[in-house]
Amino acid sequence: MEAKKAVEAALSEWGMPKRMRFDNGYPFANTSDRYVPNALNLWLVSLGIEVVFNAPHSPQQNGSVEGTQRISYNWANPKTCKNAECLQQELNRVSSDHIKVLRQRRNGDQTRVDLCPQIYSNTRRYDAQSIDPQKVKDHLAKYSWEKDVYDNGYVGIFSKKWNIGRQYARQKVIITYDKTTNEWNIAMSNHKTIKRIDGPLLSKEAILNLAIFQ
Repeated sequence: MEAKKAVEAALSEWGMPKRMRFDNGYPFANTSDRYVPNALNLWLVSLGIEVVFNAPHSPQQNGSVEGTQRISYNWANPKTCKNAECLQQELNRVSSDHIKVLRQRRNGDQTRVDLCPQIYSNTRRYDAQSIDPQKVKDHLAKYSWEKDVYDNGYVGIFSKKWNIGRQYARQKVIITYDKTTNEWNIAMSNHKTIKRIDGPLLSKEAILNLAIFQ
């Protein structure tokens, strides 16, 4: 939840971007299976923010951010900060300097605010009430996951395990989401349905509290 609070603070100050790019680490990515979304990035999806992940071992795909982090570390000089409050003040100062002071040669020696003056007037303001469960349903419906059935007849996804029968042990099944009924559909590779299971909790409150899969 700490990461979510930090993102909420940023969205409240700067407004909501069209997309956000992340690496494949915790907490924004599902570290056990990068192709399965977690509750945190589905919360962003519900706000109308496209969630994009780097390809594995490809930090250069987010090179600008990686470079900014290195510069921010040098400018803030955390070793001189006596406590977390001091460090936060320094990071806030550095953030402001990145926008208003740092000039980029590749962009005509202009600052970020020179290039994008609307940065301070983003009309997509963050509002928790703007959560749209339908956006999450549409997003989940795009996926198709191939999973192995355990020896005991269970199959797992989203930190859950469902019993579909020992007769399917060691076979592969396909899991999809039916947005019209809010159900998981588990099928054989020939798409013949084995079992349908109640889907995630998609109320605004559940999405906001990252409780979709509880």
